[in-house]
Formats: sequence, C-alpha cells, structure tokens
Amino acid sequence: MAASLAAVSACVARAQAPVPRARLTAASGVGKASLGGGGKLARCAPSSSKVLSTNPALARRAVTRTASTSEDLLVDDGAGLLDRITADIDCVVLDCDGVIWQGNTLLPGVRESIQLLRDMGKRLVFVTNNSNKSRKQYVHKFEQFGITVEKEEVFSAAFAAAAYLKTQAVTGKVYVVGGQGIVDELNEMHIEVDPGVFGAVKCTEDDWTELIVEDDVKAVIVGQDLEFTFAKLCYASLAIQQGAKFVATNPDHADVLGGLRVKMPGAGACVAAVEVACGESPEIYAGKPSAFLLELLKGNYVNMERTLVVGDRLDTDMAFGKAGDAGLTVLVLTGVSTLEDVDAAIEAGNPNVPDHVVMGLPQMLGLEPEDSTLLEFMDEDIPQGEVDMEEDDRARAAFGAIENA
Repeated sequence: MAASLAAVSACVARAQAPVPRARLTAASGVGKASLGGGGKLARCAPSSSKVLSTNPALARRAVTRTASTSEDLLVDDGAGLLDRITADIDCVVLDCDGVIWQGNTLLPGVRESIQLLRDMGKRLVFVTNNSNKSRKQYVHKFEQFGITVEKEEVFSAAFAAAAYLKTQAVTGKVYVVGGQGIVDELNEMHIEVDPGVFGAVKCTEDDWTELIVEDDVKAVIVGQDLEFTFAKLCYASLAIQQGAKFVATNPDHADVLGGLRVKMPGAGACVAAVEVACGESPEIYAGKPSAFLLELLKGNYVNMERTLVVGDRLDTDMAFGKAGDAGLTVLVLTGVSTLEDVDAAIEAGNPNVPDHVVMGLPQMLGLEPEDSTLLEFMDEDIPQGEVDMEEDDRARAAFGAIENA
C-alpha cells in the first residue's frame, strides 16, 4: 500500500508545533543584528515608504496592478520589508543557492539575517532544489558557516524525490543519476538503490546490445550529476523504456556560482539528456515549483498565507511561491535572475513576477553589510559519498598528463 503524504510528512515533522527557534547564543533584540557570528551589519533607520498594506492578499494585488518595470518592485529605501514581515509573516521559506551562499561561499550578512529572523520569532524553512546533498549534509554545511539549522527545517529536491517514490509504493530498486544526497535520502526511506553501470564511462553499440536492466528496477531519479557519463545516460534511458518510473529532482537548467554571470549546468540539463534519450518526460519534478513539494510543506504545518518565499529564480522560487499563494514573494539579486529578467516577465505577463525585489537577504530586513564585510569561504567541502580523494587526485593527474602529452 502506498505511503500517504501525511505519513511521509511525519518523517520531518517532530510534532504539531513549529520547529523551535532562537537556538543561537546571545539573542539580540528584534531591532538589532546579532554580531556574534562574525561580520558586522549596520542597522538602517526604520521607514515605511515601501511597505504596503498589512493585508497580504491586498498588498500582492496592489503590487501586481502598479508594477510596470522591475524598478517599481525594487525595495531600496534602507528599511527593507522588516515592518511588513513583522506584521504579516509567520514562516520564511528560504532558497539556499543564490540566497544564502554561492557554491561554498557565504553571502555577506546572511548569518546575521537568519539570526534576526529567529529573534523575531519567525519559523525558518530552507527549501533547495540542489539535490547533490542530503538534509544531513546541508545541516553540516550550515554548521561550517556558523549557522545552526535542524534537519527538519531542510526540504531538498533529493528528499522530495525520495518522498514521492515512498508515496508511490515503489517496492523495487531505484537507479540514481545524481549525487550522493539522493542516495542517502532513498536509504533513509528504506528504498534500495540499483548500482547501475558502476564506474563505467562509455557505452558502445556493442555495450548497448548487451546492456541489461533487471526487472526489479522500478524507478529512475535524475538530478544534477557531477559525474554524468554516456554509460549512465544509456542505462537510465533503457530502464525508463522498459517501464521504470522517471522522476526528476528539479528543472533548474543552470546555476550562477562565484559571482560570475556565466552559468554552470544544473539538474535540468541532465534531465533533458535523459528525456531526449528515452523519448519520455518525467512524471514529476519533485522539487520547486512542484505541487507535491508544496503539499509536503503544508503537511508540516506551514500556512502559506502567512509565509514569505525568498529566492533567486523566477522559474522555480517565485513560481513556487505563487503556486502556493504565499503571503509574500521576494526575489534577491544575488543569484540567477536579474532585473532584466523581471522586466521581461512583467512585459510578457508572466505570473511568476515577485511581489518585491531586493539586492540581497540583509537588505530585505533593512540591514546593510559594512564595506569591510567580505564573502566568507569554507575551508572544507562536504563529503560527497564514498569517494577516495587520493584516488581521485591520481586520476585527475593522470588525465592531465594525457591531455598535455
């Protein structure tokens, strides 16, 4: 019998009350930024010049009616949306990549912004479409940045994909094209993972004719795979053509890293390759902006009418907030989407236009990182499964020698 969505939600809900807040030391007042985590912030003078009606629905309609360009949505008066968030918001849904960090770089003022939201008594939920890490690994990454987060506060595309298969009563194995995060979440759901092609890279015509996918492989999950190969593509395609479910973690085609405007391919690129190869589309994108993930959130006591959704993408983050009729949606300009993208969306009548646009998370709260505040780099990365780093280094060195020969 298929596990109900409520049963899956219980895996992340500790109780019917929200997750405890304000766990960090030296709690500061609502109007003050915590400075204990390193880095300094200047508190801006309060102002209400950009704060609309405290009725979320009326405020959203007012923004939609009056916005003719992205400049109409840009909050740049120094006060941010602090008053509005204080009055109308109970829960803040935060994207991670492009909002909190870029790759392994923490964005300025983020630690203090999260502390301020906790001090205000807001429930925080971190919803990321990055499927390379499990929820436990994300907790560890936050810890490396000096930010305390509980696993139950993290909803990743990897977790959503595993949860979806749990609700579908998949009894066989699942083949994964993606990172260790997906494998870990499947293991936590007690779903067996098919090893597939192991370490094979190529798949010749002869290999294809001899390729075998066992009958007990009932699903294929595709996310961003940093070790994507033609052999994996062939195996996933064959499994799906033989009747396995095709589940994608998220549609994000690319991501912006390191402050550069050039884009690194994302899960959507891997999904597109499999889709073309097998001739079938995924039956679901489990991450944002899926209705499944939205229901998963609601099943964990998130009232979307009093929820703020913050993200850096129009096509996933803002679409997620709009689909859930969130009380407020805010686009930050520290990630993928730009003011030009917002202008294009307004002109095209795109329903995913945000209610507001801000330069970054601290500016949303009326906090300004001082000029001396720099981006913070992590000294170590998160372990990504059973990888022998010395062996990997030797392989890279050998490859470089071949390339330079």
